[in-house]
Amino acid sequence: MTDQIGGIISYLIGVLVMVYILFMLKGKQKEDPGMIVLGQPIQRIIILVTIGIVFDAILILAIFMGWIKY
Repeated sequence: MTDQIGGIISYLIGVLVMVYILFMLKGKQKEDPGMIVLGQPIQRIIILVTIGIVFDAILILAIFMGWIKY
């Protein structure tokens, strides 16, 4: 387990960054609901970031359960 701490920390940093981006995008959406980011509606970007957070959380859980090796 101690050899997998680096992977867990890496995924946790990714989750924290995506949570920050999610809150930033939610604030921008409140200011301007019709905003376009990278050619996509802001709601679609929010959904993609949320999926990324869930995916990273599943990977962290998989490392804890021993399903994958990092």
